[in-house]
Amino acid sequence: MQIKTHLLIGLTSLVSINVVANEKKTIEPQQFLTFPSDRTASLVLECAESLWEHDEDKGVTKFTLTPEKNRKRCEFAIQGLLQRDVAFRLSFEFKVNELYDDPVNWHSYFQFHSFPDEGEQWRCPVSALESRGGTLRMFNRWDEQHISSTINGTCANDGNSIQARTLFSERTFNVGSWNEFTVEGVMSTNDEGHISVSLNDELLSEVVGPNTFNDDREPYFKLGIYKPTRWQRMIILHYRSEMWSLSKLC
Repeated sequence: MQIKTHLLIGLTSLVSINVVANEKKTIEPQQFLTFPSDRTASLVLECAESLWEHDEDKGVTKFTLTPEKNRKRCEFAIQGLLQRDVAFRLSFEFKVNELYDDPVNWHSYFQFHSFPDEGEQWRCPVSALESRGGTLRMFNRWDEQHISSTINGTCANDGNSIQARTLFSERTFNVGSWNEFTVEGVMSTNDEGHISVSLNDELLSEVVGPNTFNDDREPYFKLGIYKPTRWQRMIILHYRSEMWSLSKLC
């Protein structure tokens, strides 16, 4: 049985950015992203060209993830915009036409991530908007150490220097209509950090304190499907962002 996951994203842009692609097919930045004109960024396609397409008339980008061996992601990574200790706001809309209610296996629609320094392993993302059991959840991970100690996996497991908190879990959301998701705050490794997360104008979480990794490079974010867990049944998932905005950067 063939299993597919579909993700739809539509965004607008007022400025141009550099596009780095591993595939021949590309998408124009102004079709995808809005951010301040004094900022520059790179958009990296972490998805085979056969698995995404863009509808110019509808302003929608469609991501499809099939359960082939070793295939676990179809994402766009946006690098160069986020900065530690600088305020930000990210907002987008998404829609799914049916629930994926597997109680064990999860997938994500959006991630904050961080590049490891020399001597470090790739770690679990700083944060990710995940779906499991037909509901949404979001964790936050951080490490004040410059080089993370990961002797027990790459997340906040016992014996590691990485710490974690749950921002929200078991959150229901609209099926078949749009959901507006907003995350804003300051990413930091000290007590000046703070994050607030809202869904459909309802505040789900607001935390203060360290909230990212202490790396040489700045954090970045990813849009698309990431599913490292087992596939057990047919999945049809639609996701679209009416607008992705990044503001308050200076």
